[in-house]
Amino acid sequence: MGQYLGYFYALLAAALFGISATLNKIVLVDVHPLVVAGLIYFSAGILLVLIRFLPAFKKISKKIQINTENKELNRTNWFYLIIIAVCGAVIAPFLFLHGLNISTAVNASLLLNAEVLFTVFIAFIFLKERANTKDYFAMIILFLAAIVVTTNLNLSEINFTGKLLGNLFIIGGTLFWALDNSLSKKLGIENDVVKVASFKSLIGGSIVILIAIILQIPFNITLHMIPYILFVGFFSIGLSIVLFLSSLRMIGLMKTAVIYSTSALFGALSAFIILGEPISAIQLIAGTVMIYAIYLMSRKIDKTLSLNFSFKKNRNNKRFIPKKNIKERLLSNKTIFDSIRKKKIK
Repeated sequence: MGQYLGYFYALLAAALFGISATLNKIVLVDVHPLVVAGLIYFSAGILLVLIRFLPAFKKISKKIQINTENKELNRTNWFYLIIIAVCGAVIAPFLFLHGLNISTAVNASLLLNAEVLFTVFIAFIFLKERANTKDYFAMIILFLAAIVVTTNLNLSEINFTGKLLGNLFIIGGTLFWALDNSLSKKLGIENDVVKVASFKSLIGGSIVILIAIILQIPFNITLHMIPYILFVGFFSIGLSIVLFLSSLRMIGLMKTAVIYSTSALFGALSAFIILGEPISAIQLIAGTVMIYAIYLMSRKIDKTLSLNFSFKKNRNNKRFIPKKNIKERLLSNKTIFDSIRKKKIK
């Protein structure tokens, strides 16, 4: 059950994060992106800290298998937490936004998928995560479908060489997000995921707000923007991080990162529903393929065929006999011999 829950949490985290892109467009009309990012992360941290004091928090978290063991964070954990916050909430967004100003929107949409490649590479090489052939096949399908959703196959508009510096900034941003994902696995496995998510959001948000203050960026926040900021902060950032960390514990970094790329699909769907932005039939088909790929990953292989059967040659008829059948025959022969010995003794 925990494994299937891991797939569901990764998909739900992607959906919540995907919606944030649409809601941020409403706020970003009059407010600087740095201010929005800082306030969203900071509000996420505050709200996550507050829900820990709810009377039913422990009971609910245990029921939905969210790790909330109240362990003290040691020096190493705090070091990782600061690195994660700086990588994921400061350096990565800065590089991405700077690259987006130089590059094109289509280039950025395509290159954002590099985060999945970097994360899978780190999980495979450094964290020694492995999957079976079925899972690798599903991951490739999901990744290719994500490219279709993000670019809508407008490949003629892609220009890597003309916008090289901007593209390099965007790729650099995805690399730091991948480092954030990889280091988050260690913290998520060992500690209370709600505590990790709250501190990560608070540290990252505080740093971004401080940068905005130093750069003298105006905080043009009006009352009608506050509900959007709080909703995105709690659900799209705070709860999304908690679900992402929980999924890491259940199904591993590699699968979680690939499934998380479906956030592009949910972003396109929410933009269509809320803002009336167009969505093509190609994107909808690619989105369906992404969901099918997740289903394919979540399916369990019948291990009775792969584990219980080891094939041996029979010298008489050159047939292949399953190892399971050999064991059964040996056990039955042993039973016969034991009964014959007992009769002889009598």
